[in-house]
Amino acid sequence: MRVDPVVKKQTLVIAAGAAVMTAVEQAVFLLIPGGWCLGVLVSNLIMACVMVLHFFLLGLTVQSAVLLEPDEAKKKMKFSQSMRLLMVVAVLAAASALVIGLKWEYKIIYAMLPPLLYNRITVFVYGLTASRRNTAGDGSSAGQEREGKEDDGNEKES
Repeated sequence: MRVDPVVKKQTLVIAAGAAVMTAVEQAVFLLIPGGWCLGVLVSNLIMACVMVLHFFLLGLTVQSAVLLEPDEAKKKMKFSQSMRLLMVVAVLAAASALVIGLKWEYKIIYAMLPPLLYNRITVFVYGLTASRRNTAGDGSSAGQEREGKEDDGNEKES
């Protein structure tokens, strides 16, 4: 199956958002005395990559589900959601077990938690800026009526 260009584009947007938020999180850990270590960076990057993969797999599922009957699509989406959640939980559990087993500092586990919200935050900010991106090139806004239509939706007579 080919990856739809929209899925690629939106996954890149999520990856860019994750990169920015990872940098911010690292800056916060640097500001905390004794808060930053290499483990914080590595665990944060691992979870950020897992969450970008999570979004990409969601995009692939939606891409294939639109071709199915509604009942089949609903089943596929639910199964995909369960598997993606299981993937995230498995990575968190494995990383936490490693940290505890090796008696590393627990701040490494704390660094893995914020990336769980990166996708939501990126989509929220992207949605807030969508109207600016759409209107920047053509000067129109979402609230303006379409050319050739009156307020009641009937076509204008020429």
